Amino acid sequence: MCTRLPLWLTLLSALCFSASQAQITLVSANTNLQTGYVLPNGIPLLISEGGALYTTNGTAATRITTDVVVSTDSGSATIYKGQLYFAGKNKANDIELWATDGTAGGTRLVKNIAPAGSSSPNDLFVFNNVLYFTAYDNEYGRELWWSDGTTDNGVRAADINAGPGSSVSSEVAFVQNGDNVFFVAEDNQKKKGLYSVTPQGVAIVKTGFPGTVNLIPGITSASLGNKVIFTVDSTDYIFGSGEDGEPEFSTATTLGIWATDGTPGGTRTLHDFESTAMPSGFTTPVLFKGLLYFAYNDSTTSALWTTDGTPANTRLLKNLDVNPDNAGFGGFGLLSSVVINNKLFFSPITPALGQLINLVKLDLSHNQLDEIPIELSK
Repeated sequence: MCTRLPLWLTLLSALCFSASQAQITLVSANTNLQTGYVLPNGIPLLISEGGALYTTNGTAATRITTDVVVSTDSGSATIYKGQLYFAGKNKANDIELWATDGTAGGTRLVKNIAPAGSSSPNDLFVFNNVLYFTAYDNEYGRELWWSDGTTDNGVRAADINAGPGSSVSSEVAFVQNGDNVFFVAEDNQKKKGLYSVTPQGVAIVKTGFPGTVNLIPGITSASLGNKVIFTVDSTDYIFGSGEDGEPEFSTATTLGIWATDGTPGGTRTLHDFESTAMPSGFTTPVLFKGLLYFAYNDSTTSALWTTDGTPANTRLLKNLDVNPDNAGFGGFGLLSSVVINNKLFFSPITPALGQLINLVKLDLSHNQLDEIPIELSK
């Protein structure tokens, strides 16, 4: 929802300011530049590892101001009405909502939401020409706020968890589809539900899910027409110790694939996967020819599924063999899939096909991820 570019592309845009330069020019040294944005008027903004704001004309990088740095704790920013809005930390270490037009005089505090501390704005996004973000204060906890960008303008969009309790975390996921931006929040009864931001305000879509709602864009959720497809995980993990002392676990799993159109009646289950093995369902879904394709994996099953957003047409497309070396983690996903000549190519990991992509092995005993090297022999 914002114009954020990789650092190399931002620097390339900056160098276009000096087209007559026929050589590579050192723009800045010892600044540890990490990322960047380009404002609609073409001004490049560069952010260092410590959060300092720079701009450049292609020959030198100039620090915009020393009054504020981008907070690396909140780490959220977006472009709105021609300016960069971000969580800024001032010299007193107070983290609030700031904006900059790329000049020192145009860098300003938008609103001090928590005068007694830091509101630490995060999860900034623009919807219906309004800037939304989450912020914390002692009276209401972390809730959803909005602003029209004018100085000292910031309004709490909703107090879902009434009182000082927070309804969302600082890393809540927002998924836009049409006139809805969906997110998961918790009320003061500790009930998590699906909510949406609409042009009319914040609305509750559904509560009382049988498990944890997963709404990470491109990972556990995806848009399909006027619907958002997501998962609800009611897995119970039971950990124990095996005969050789290695950790082992058993599961009682129901992983549901759900769809919502933003209405309570249009929010329903498409399919439930029931298993006693560690699941990895609906991984990296891919939209192709009007259908959504996704993988379902556990230690005994590796399969490709598809859905059109209705229960009747959520179906198994093909079962694949499970690579025994990969059992317990999941056979494949669609993250590295690609469409070539109107066909969808992806990389399953099976005994017949071999290992075609980098894998990650989960080591439960040391709580770490180990990369398995690429093999191209098959």
